[in-house]
Amino acid sequence: MPGGLLYVGLATRLRTRLASNHLRRSGSSTLRRTLAGLLLDEQEYRTRWSDRVVLVDDDEARLTQWMSENLRVPWCEYPTPPGR
Repeated sequence: MPGGLLYVGLATRLRTRLASNHLRRSGSSTLRRTLAGLLLDEQEYRTRWSDRVVLVDDDEARLTQWMSENLRVPWCEYPTPPGR
């Protein structure tokens, strides 16, 4: 995964979205669920079922730590995103 594109999304306030959504719980973040799935075997994450499959609380914290150590967030600003 080094240097590869993992996620593309639209946000009017990216910093707020990252802090309130992607750095919290896997149940509310497609990015977190994707990372958890890609890292499931390597990191030995454990899951549980709520209204969807999510990580157990300890592994949510471990994923957040992994994200802070391994991910970088570049972005491009467009006045109006293409196709909108």
